[in-house]
Amino acid sequence: MQTNELVAFVVDKVDDMKARDIVTLDVRGKSSVTEFMVICSGTSSR
Repeated sequence: MQTNELVAFVVDKVDDMKARDIVTLDVRGKSSVTEFMVICSGTSSR
């Protein structure tokens, strides 16, 4: 799976889980750990 396909897959799955404010950050060249970060928020009734 290519990087862009993986990012799209992750965004789709967190959207399915009702995540809000989904943002993807391209950190290639800035991080030796990862190429992208996906940040989102959510709500809970707990």
